[in-house]
Amino acid sequence: MSQFLNWCSIDLCIIDKYWIMPLDTLDKPIDDMVVINQSCLTNAILARDVDTVELMLSSGADPNARRIGKETPAWRSVDGRHIKPDRQDPSSCHELYPLDLAMTSRLDCRRIAELLVRHGADPNSHYPQTTIAHRVLERRGSNLNTTCGKRNVYLDLILRHPLLNVNLQDGEGISLLQTALGVGDAVAARILIDRGADLRSRDDSGRNILHLVSVDDCGIDLVQHIIGLEPELQYQFDKHGRTPLQYAIDCQKPGNPGDEVKLLISAGVDVTARDANDDTPLHILFRRPFLLVADHYGDAVWQGFVKNTIDLLLSKGANINARNKAGETPAFGYFRASSFKVDLSWAKMDEERHNLSKKWGGDRWKVNKELEEQIVEGTEPKIWAFFDAMGVEWSVINVKGESLLHAVAGQERSFRRVARFQFLVGQGLDLMAEDMQGQTALDIAAHGKADDIVGLYKGFLPPDI
Repeated sequence: MSQFLNWCSIDLCIIDKYWIMPLDTLDKPIDDMVVINQSCLTNAILARDVDTVELMLSSGADPNARRIGKETPAWRSVDGRHIKPDRQDPSSCHELYPLDLAMTSRLDCRRIAELLVRHGADPNSHYPQTTIAHRVLERRGSNLNTTCGKRNVYLDLILRHPLLNVNLQDGEGISLLQTALGVGDAVAARILIDRGADLRSRDDSGRNILHLVSVDDCGIDLVQHIIGLEPELQYQFDKHGRTPLQYAIDCQKPGNPGDEVKLLISAGVDVTARDANDDTPLHILFRRPFLLVADHYGDAVWQGFVKNTIDLLLSKGANINARNKAGETPAFGYFRASSFKVDLSWAKMDEERHNLSKKWGGDRWKVNKELEEQIVEGTEPKIWAFFDAMGVEWSVINVKGESLLHAVAGQERSFRRVARFQFLVGQGLDLMAEDMQGQTALDIAAHGKADDIVGLYKGFLPPDI
């Protein structure tokens, strides 16, 4: 018997055995009476003592037992000065299943992991919020607060286990396949698909596997394979009414290259798929912030995710004048809700900065803010020219009878309002065209106190306004 077993099993476990075993067993040899409690098996795994783990399992240790962690809610003192975070189960390595502990603690525990599997460790074992398989797939460590950068070396051992439920879900309803795609593990996803994983599974937010796709390692081939097997996935809505492509666009973070969006489009998803409001991906894009990158002299160019994705969508056949349920084209979203992010990293503009610094008393935030507004005012006409070249139809009327002029006249912020209004008038839009309520764009401007617009077109208004 190993030194570790002498220390753990004999000194601790056998004493317990004498208390729980019938008296007729006391005349048996000590090695026949070894009873292993859970902490002993956990300690042996942490010590990487293969011989002891094997002896314990052969002696009847339960590979599916664990110490249940006590869950407590977060606590804050009445005066708010003291806070105690909540405690979940599991919260330490001593509360993990033996198989989980072996697979997530060290890289050199393969023999122990294989021993546990051979002795009946259940790959489907659940915690309150997750499972062993999900934790291994998510690259979790035995320290509950750590995540490994590389794929778990034992993952295939659990994914190919004959008893694994390939449609296993965690506490939030996320399946193993969704998790594999979420972490960008194309190999794991393909194993699960080949084993019959349900491609139609959804999480509790209604998202399917295409909503959760990640580009870390998920190649176009895998996404194309999924679309080929279940083409209707690209048209399904989550609980917010978004298709997978629209979800990827909507969740795009500033500064991220948008590879998820590019991956889905390149894999062949339908770029005309509509959400619950009949919005196309272009409708969503036209409401996202537009990136303007200024050069050394302050001349800006429209770049970035929105520009690149619009170009890609149009190249795949998207209709820039598609209408949603409100009868509005993507251009309505631009004139109602668009904003600009200006990158001044390369811009020197020393003279302009000096003059503005004197104007604002050296307040750098106000200086940069006014510089950005100047750049937007100078660059936006170029964007309108891009739209015109893309084929934007300026004269569209929505189901309420409103034109783009009505949309601009109703803007609360005055910034860029007059320039936009004048541009649309120059495109031939009728100042006096009425909506379903009998209001012209100038009526809306007057009621909204858009004095900048009203002042330019005062002669077109009735005398009483």
